[in-house]
Amino acid sequence: MKIKLLAGLSLYICLLSGLAAQIAPPDFLCIRNDSIFWMNDLSACGPYQSTSVFRATNAAGPFAEIQQINDPAAVSFLDPNPGGELRYYFLRYNYDCPGVSAVNSDTLNNLIPLPPSAIWVSVEDSTVVVNWTASSSGQTSGYRVFRREPQGLVAIATVSGAETTTYVDASFTSQPVSEAYAVAAIDPCGSQSLLTSEAITPLLTTSGGSGCEFVITLTSDAAGRSSLPLPINSWHLLVSTNGSAFVEEDVFGGGNTSITYDGANDGDQLCFYLEGLVQGQANRPLRTPIECIDVDITQPVRPFTLLGGGFDPAGNFCFDFAWDSSAAVDLLQAEVVDAGSQSTATLLANDNLSDPLAQTCLTPAELPDENFSLNLRAEDVCDNIVITNRLNPVFLSGQTPSNGTNLLNWTAFTTEEDISVTYRLERTTLDGTAEIIYSGEDLTHIDLIEPTDANRALSCYRVLADVSYADGSFSSTYASETVCLEQQPMIYLPNVFSSSATQILNREFCPNFARLPTGAYQFDIWDRWGGHVFSTTDPATCWRGDYRGRLAETGVYLYVLRLEIGGRTIERSGDVTFLR
Repeated sequence: MKIKLLAGLSLYICLLSGLAAQIAPPDFLCIRNDSIFWMNDLSACGPYQSTSVFRATNAAGPFAEIQQINDPAAVSFLDPNPGGELRYYFLRYNYDCPGVSAVNSDTLNNLIPLPPSAIWVSVEDSTVVVNWTASSSGQTSGYRVFRREPQGLVAIATVSGAETTTYVDASFTSQPVSEAYAVAAIDPCGSQSLLTSEAITPLLTTSGGSGCEFVITLTSDAAGRSSLPLPINSWHLLVSTNGSAFVEEDVFGGGNTSITYDGANDGDQLCFYLEGLVQGQANRPLRTPIECIDVDITQPVRPFTLLGGGFDPAGNFCFDFAWDSSAAVDLLQAEVVDAGSQSTATLLANDNLSDPLAQTCLTPAELPDENFSLNLRAEDVCDNIVITNRLNPVFLSGQTPSNGTNLLNWTAFTTEEDISVTYRLERTTLDGTAEIIYSGEDLTHIDLIEPTDANRALSCYRVLADVSYADGSFSSTYASETVCLEQQPMIYLPNVFSSSATQILNREFCPNFARLPTGAYQFDIWDRWGGHVFSTTDPATCWRGDYRGRLAETGVYLYVLRLEIGGRTIERSGDVTFLR
């Protein structure tokens, strides 16, 4: 094991020696005026012999050695080129170091550096930020920044580093007007590339924000956009209101030249700037200067939401809506559409509506006799019109399909908004007791009634819709209209009675009810010749066999009973025998 370890270690040392046994090349700096320049990085592996200069007219070669320089202190070489031929060079040291190889330097050509391929200028706070893309030339060591002055383009700064691509011009104490900049790449010898095209600080102009023009239009100048060779992916609008921090309000496509803002309020001071995201240049946006405006507008009506509505105990339909009472509203009306698609517009008073939640009511006379939907329409003094979402309230209907059963159905509550709704069915009995008999999301319920239960035989119902908006901004409960259902009473009509009967109950004739009806009532009796002998509208009043103050004759009499139950008329007819 020791032998193998020593052998492996020896091999590792040899490999390290082989890697280190190379002669580093000169640091090839640049080419200027037919002279090449370098910095020496001499080796200690053995005696220095010379520095070789290789040249070719093509980057791929072949390269030929054109000079051996024997002075180890030399750092330049003149290679006359009267014809301005494109040439490529590299350098290599020659040492008397047997078995040690020499490495070639970088290959440079005699062209000046290539300029950056793109430049754009951004305005941030009170400074101008000049941005550019890096030059693709290997000999680039930095950049020279130029600004247009009255006498022309003037160099204002030199920045070092081939990968440096930003310069902050902080020589302004306020937002600059249009300024033009250009950039050139430089190499270590001071050779300068051609200048980029001039980039201009983008300006921002505003219009609107006064009178009836509440929409503010922001326009970035064409010159600032056209000077940018890279496209804008998107524009971001940032807004400050009354000195607050800037916040992003909206995002627009990169091709937009005009951007609108409709959130202005009268008396605000608004400041804007646009930030364009430059394609392929993350975290280096194109920003416009800040432009401020004092808003002096007739406050417009803005989009608002009809939140919900329901019936109050008096039968009025009351509804809630989000509202801005500062708007100069000229007209506010409810547009009600009945089940037959007939529309009716009702003017609403808007001088006492609070902000941000308003409520108003329509009276029963202003409502259709059947189910309806509605929305609101507002118009301001500048003729701006806003129509809200449509509201479909809850409408309840009921039937008594069989004795002992009340069937309740209701329509769904919808507002065209993202809401959740739970329904509660409330029943009120004759004694005024109210209780919830159903809760859930269904739209129907069967209530079982004992026909002999006089308290529940006439029951009134309404649906309570518990409404919550998904964003948590609003919740409320809205009631349907009230629907009353009456069970048909159990009716017994005897076929004979006598004024001299032992039982007092059998001495008079009238319908016997398990409970007295509560609706309209009419009971009439005729003799066999058609004479009208008795009439009453009181279910508790019976015929005692008398007529005009005397007992009637023994015989057969005809009767007709009519009564209303739950909006329906029930009729019974027949004959009864009267015995004196």
